[in-house]
Amino acid sequence: MKHCNYIITDVASMGTYETFENNHVYKRASSQSLQQISELAKSLSDAATNRSKEINWKGLKGFRTFVAHEYEALDWSIVWDLMTLKIPLLKQSCTRLIEELSFK
Repeated sequence: MKHCNYIITDVASMGTYETFENNHVYKRASSQSLQQISELAKSLSDAATNRSKEINWKGLKGFRTFVAHEYEALDWSIVWDLMTLKIPLLKQSCTRLIEELSFK
């Protein structure tokens, strides 16, 4: 959750894609947080991920490998979309999963 929060906070402070695109510090920090999220997603059980079908878990889990090996080929507009559209959804899903699993 903390890496989702980092990204959501970064997006709020950047405001626009143009600011993000022109700031190498933000791009490196954001890609690092996305890699951490990707790596952490690998430790989730199938039972947990099956509860959140709206998340592309396979794509999320593979993101770290792609970034690690193809960093120079990253399309930063796709990374921005991940940060602005997918990460808030991921945070919502993870929050719901934690709540559901806590009540069992």
